[in-house]
Amino acid sequence: MILRITFATTLTLACGLLISVYILLNFHNEGFAIALGSSCLIAGFVVARLGVSSLKNHNKFRFNVKNSSEVVYQGAAQHLVEPKYVNGTLYLLNDKLVFQTSLFNSKLKHESVISLEDIKEVSFAKTHRVLDKVIVIVTNNGEERFLVTGNQLWIDELENAMQQNAIESANGK
Repeated sequence: MILRITFATTLTLACGLLISVYILLNFHNEGFAIALGSSCLIAGFVVARLGVSSLKNHNKFRFNVKNSSEVVYQGAAQHLVEPKYVNGTLYLLNDKLVFQTSLFNSKLKHESVISLEDIKEVSFAKTHRVLDKVIVIVTNNGEERFLVTGNQLWIDELENAMQQNAIESANGK
């Protein structure tokens, strides 16, 4: 976060300085050059602050899986949120499947958590009627679709995790 503020501040300071020097050299107006340079610096601080606070708000809703030892498998994915796919990361944990949008997706902050116990069926679907790249997960609450790379590996990992989860549930863990 500090790195983000520092970069934005340095960038706006440099831009403000360049604009001020340009105006000073070409128009010989010191007052305008100082005012414009200062305005650029203030605008940069405001933009940096807004960016950091939006990052904080984005992290409030997120299920913390990045440092979790429960992560069995993870990869880039797109989740179908009608009418389009949303970019993010799909995480397979010991007991659930979690999709989270990337931090840079400011328009659609989205998270989906599916318990492995709720999954009834896992299958493939075609994208654009050609490639089997979509994983379809049927749950008690409906159907979820994820566009992934290496979908057979995802399905194998999901089925293994579901079997392991069922064994642990049967043994009372």
